[in-house]
Amino acid sequence: MNQFCRLQLRTNNVSSARAFYDEILGDQTLDIIELPAVAVARGAPAHWLGYVGVEDLEQRVEAFISRGATRVGAMQYTGDKGRAVVLRDPAGVIVGLATPPVKQARTRPVWHELYAVNAEKVASHYCEVFGWELKERMPPGSAVHQRFAWRKGASSAGSIADIAGSASVHPH
Repeated sequence: MNQFCRLQLRTNNVSSARAFYDEILGDQTLDIIELPAVAVARGAPAHWLGYVGVEDLEQRVEAFISRGATRVGAMQYTGDKGRAVVLRDPAGVIVGLATPPVKQARTRPVWHELYAVNAEKVASHYCEVFGWELKERMPPGSAVHQRFAWRKGASSAGSIADIAGSASVHPH
């Protein structure tokens, strides 16, 4: 729990994306959907959206909102009778919260990266809401990448990168 449990590719060419990933990964039954019209209107490119799995969805959504996140859409129901909500976190990153799927995907990412302005503050939000633990900086002493683990004492699962001053990188 409290780690990414669902990944969804949002694209403007579902059939091409499905053919591409099926060829590379084999038949994965990946969650690939049409990029929502509102995202297209805002100029969003095709992207992967990660959903953090939580048991107490409404409580976690409210906890994230109380820290400055905003809802992007209404509660949605997933194909496995779960529920999901998409939020814009306090740093502008689009992230989903969802009940965990009944059946996990065969292929799962082994490293996760979050890019945000004021990464230290953003990291504190994720740690407080989901119980993540901050680990060492990469490289040591650097403010560029801060590793994190899903829970205290666990191995690093990814990093939170500070993109302040990186005009060509958007929060994601």
